[in-house]
Amino acid sequence: MNPLQSYTRLETLQIGSTMVYRARRSSDGQRVVIKQIATPFPDPTEVARLRREFEIQSSVAGEGVVEALGFESADGIVGFVMRDDDGDSVRV
Repeated sequence: MNPLQSYTRLETLQIGSTMVYRARRSSDGQRVVIKQIATPFPDPTEVARLRREFEIQSSVAGEGVVEALGFESADGIVGFVMRDDDGDSVRV
């Protein structure tokens, strides 16, 4: 089973090479933000880039930094879960 299926998508924030969306975790109702590679079965280079982004975000703490909660990979879908602080999306 794809672990990202245990979340209910609420709002899409960005679509490009990755998708970023708000979701609710089914197990406890916690709101989260998920960033996942947009295409199923992505290239290993894309997976490594996203994993590195997760590792960097996990190692940084402090005010204004969104907490990374977990890296998920199954059934060709790869992404990571972050705490949703209900902030606004930064768009250029």
